[in-house]
Amino acid sequence: MMKKLKFWAIMNEPHSRVKAIDREIRCFEKETGIKVELTEFPWRKIWDSIINSVKEGNRPDVVQIGNSWISIFSDIGYLENISDPFFNDNRINHFYNISHPIHNQYYAFPWILDLNLLFIRKTRDEDHIRFDTIEDLLDLAKKNRRKELFSIGGNKNIILLQYVSAFLWSFGGEFIEKNSINLLSRNNFQGIRTFFDLVHSSGIKNFLLNPYWDVIEDFFLRGNGLFTFAKAWAINSYIKPYHIEDKFTGMVMPGTRKHQYPFKGGSCLGVIKNSRLKKESMELIRFLTSSDSQKRYMSSTGLLPVHRDVMNKLIDNYIYKDAIRVTLERAKTYPAAPYWGSFEKIFVEFINNVFIDIMNRQYNRNRLEQKLGEVNKKIRNVIRLWERYNE
Repeated sequence: MMKKLKFWAIMNEPHSRVKAIDREIRCFEKETGIKVELTEFPWRKIWDSIINSVKEGNRPDVVQIGNSWISIFSDIGYLENISDPFFNDNRINHFYNISHPIHNQYYAFPWILDLNLLFIRKTRDEDHIRFDTIEDLLDLAKKNRRKELFSIGGNKNIILLQYVSAFLWSFGGEFIEKNSINLLSRNNFQGIRTFFDLVHSSGIKNFLLNPYWDVIEDFFLRGNGLFTFAKAWAINSYIKPYHIEDKFTGMVMPGTRKHQYPFKGGSCLGVIKNSRLKKESMELIRFLTSSDSQKRYMSSTGLLPVHRDVMNKLIDNYIYKDAIRVTLERAKTYPAAPYWGSFEKIFVEFINNVFIDIMNRQYNRNRLEQKLGEVNKKIRNVIRLWERYNE
C-alpha cells in the first residue's frame, strides 16, 4: 500500500480557503488515486516547521513556501531541483514567474500571486485630493497633521516590508547591489525615509497595538483612516462581501514622479529533498497549478491566480481591474539571495523600532540613519556567514 503524500499548506487566512484546498485535494485524489495527507500551518509557523521536520526526519513531500524563501531552502539543500519536469518544456511561460531561478535552476513552482493596492475611502473632497504619487500622499499628510489619515499597522508583520520596498524601488533604490546591501545609499535611504515620513506625518497613534489584519478590517468596516495599503484580495475579503464597493477606490501603489514599482510576490510549491514520493509530488504540483484548479481555487478564495490565462479570464470580474493590470506590468519582486530570509527578520524588527520612535515622538532623520546603519552591520555579518558556508 502506497504511503500518503504529505502536503504542508499555509492556511491562516479565511475559512473559505481551507474548504477550497480540501476540495482541490479531493479532486486530485479522485483523478490520480494518490492519497494526500494535508497539514495546514499559519505563515508564522511554516518556516520553523520545515526546518525542524528535516532535522527530525519527519519531513513532508510538498510544501507551500513564500517566493523569497526559495533561495535559502535550495541553498541549504532542503528542496529538490524541479527544473526538468516543469521548466524545460516552457511551461513557466504560462505563469507570472515569481519563483527565482537559482544558478539557472528552479526549485519551486509559482502557485498564488500576491499584489498590494492603495485603497482610498471616498469622501466629498475626493475630487480635490491627489493620490497619484508618493509626493501627493506626503503633501496631504503634512497639510492634515492632526487627522489619522493613513491606516497602517501590525506588530512585526512582514507585509510592512513590502510597502517599504515599493518606496525604496520607486526612488531608484535596490536592496542588493554588487552582492551587498547598503541601506544608507542615497536612493535607498531616500525611499525608506520617505515611507516613515509619511507614517510620521499621518497622525497615526495605535498602529502597533493590533494585529495587521485587525487594522485593515478597521479601515474597511469601521471607517478608520482615509487611505491604506492592503492586499488585492482584500477586495474579496471585505469590499465585496459587505457590499461597500461605492465607498472605496482601488489604485496602483504610489510611486515617485519618475518611477513606480509596486511589490509582487506570492507563494510557490516545492518538493522536499529526498522525498520518497517525488513523482507523486510532481503530479500534485502540476495539478494545483493547472488552469482548471487555479480557476476553481482562486474563484472561491478571492486570491490572485499565477496562471496568466486564468488571470486574463478572471480579471474582468475583479473590482479595480485596471489597477491590478498596471500593478502586474510594473511590479518587482524581492531579489534571490540565500540570506534574504535573515534580512527580512532583521528589517522587520527595524521597522517595528522606527514605529515605536514615531509613537514616542522620537522619530528624526538622525535616529533613522543610525538604526539603518545597525541593520547594515547585522546583515553584512549574515552575508559573511553565508560566504563562509559556501566556501
